[in-house]
Amino acid sequence: MRLSALVLLALSLSLSPALRAATSSTPTESARPSWPNREVPDFNVMNNDDGDWLCVSSDPEVSRRAMERAIDEVSGTAIKTHVQCVALGSDVMYYPTKVANIVGWGPLRKPQEHVAKAKACIDAGLDPIRVVGERARKNGMKFVPSYRLNDAHFAREPEGHYATSKFWVDNHEKMALPNNRLDFSHPEVREFRLATINEVIDRYGDISDGFELDFTRHGMFFPAAEAKSKAPLLTEMVAATRARLDELEKKTGRPCFLIARVWATLDDCTKSGIDVESWMKRRLIDVVIPAQLYSTSFDMPIDQFVKIAKPAGVKVYPCLYERSVYNWPLVRKPTANDYLGEPSYRPKIPMYVGAAATYRALGADGFEMYNFRVPLGTLGNDVQRLLSTPAALNGQDRAYVITPAEGSAAKLPTFQDRPTIPAKLPPGKPVDLSFTVGDNLASKDTTSPAAIVLRLGFRGESIGADTKLRVTLNGTDLHEGAAGAAMIATDPNAAGLSTFGTAPAALFQMAVPDTASIKQGVNALRIELLGGLAKDLSVTEVQLGVFYDDRFNTRI
Repeated sequence: MRLSALVLLALSLSLSPALRAATSSTPTESARPSWPNREVPDFNVMNNDDGDWLCVSSDPEVSRRAMERAIDEVSGTAIKTHVQCVALGSDVMYYPTKVANIVGWGPLRKPQEHVAKAKACIDAGLDPIRVVGERARKNGMKFVPSYRLNDAHFAREPEGHYATSKFWVDNHEKMALPNNRLDFSHPEVREFRLATINEVIDRYGDISDGFELDFTRHGMFFPAAEAKSKAPLLTEMVAATRARLDELEKKTGRPCFLIARVWATLDDCTKSGIDVESWMKRRLIDVVIPAQLYSTSFDMPIDQFVKIAKPAGVKVYPCLYERSVYNWPLVRKPTANDYLGEPSYRPKIPMYVGAAATYRALGADGFEMYNFRVPLGTLGNDVQRLLSTPAALNGQDRAYVITPAEGSAAKLPTFQDRPTIPAKLPPGKPVDLSFTVGDNLASKDTTSPAAIVLRLGFRGESIGADTKLRVTLNGTDLHEGAAGAAMIATDPNAAGLSTFGTAPAALFQMAVPDTASIKQGVNALRIELLGGLAKDLSVTEVQLGVFYDDRFNTRI
């Protein structure tokens, strides 16, 4: 489905001069990349910075130096591509835009320090996007601007919010969905978004190696019942972006790659109107980034994407975030002291190692780090190093994790095609779960683990030593009977946390006797409550921990 020339003409006449100029190029049926069979380069590790603190000071020179130092800090690391979000939201830009609004364009409900500093710097003539882009290129890195298609950070209380745009203020009564996100059913919305996209491509085409369309911020574009049927409208936007990049390629004589951040499964993409399968097959995009909404997912079925992407020459770069659900460190022989105090929503290094090993086994070409920002700090630097090559994972403790559904209510499963957690565990009714292991732990070609453990997290009433469980892994019985001292209560003040999911009230850990009971690939886990005083029990965490005795191991 393609917008007719008459519709586009009518739209362009209704737009401002700047908007007409930015949308002047539209795709045709023959529109294809200038190099349709070109090989996608190795972006290695991409780092996507959301831009919130690009300007650390109202003094533009101080902010410029800080931005350059931040890029310098990752130079020489595995991060070979700096991906920079160009807007605070979708339409409030970190550069002097002529299409949308600059940061701090209107009155705010309450002052925001990062907004005031960015506005002061841009008003003084600083272009933060160009500063980081030029520094990245100078340091031998690739540079990719990123644009969030329908960011909803403002949507709960839009009036006076720093991410609310004038376009939304002027048009939301006609063009917004019930949750305040703009409805892409309206051609004016799509044209406005495309005008912004084209402005960014044209403005930074001299320093950019590609462009990223971020469909996961926040992944809703149409009324839910109409999303699938209206998917061609989003495809039109992708094709138009590809056509604009084609024009840029002709001017510069070098390829410019289109990257799409999408939901973690093809099914979830389809339900949002994201026809990423056709985008890959038509080679409208060069890289696809499967991602969960806010937190690192440790077991996305990215092989769904790889199967389609590989024949088309498209690369798959799964996304890892700086946060996950609340968790305590996984240790070989835990005591009650290990679970006292507040848990962290930062994934532990073994969780990143397990995710990276799994995704590489499923066909990942590289990774995108998201919201780590720059400078990276200790955690970010450890993660980029571990993501650099498959060999960087050798000998590292790892945890294979079932990704819990996001949010405190956890009403929706993380993936529609597999059982997940939290899962109710009524007496006598076993729950069957599955998780993916990226390594062949029994292989003679790899270091033998020193210990393997399975840790389960529970919530409910009266969980304790008398709670009776049966736990089976791939048909091998790991435990049957009372939990005993292995059921350890967590800090009672932590169990109700809900910002990034609910923390377990108790953790139960058992040894896995040998590697023969663990498969490379999908593993079947069965948990059954046999008795005891526990009531309203739910499984809220599953981690398979693999420990190595290696002096190079990172233990965090």
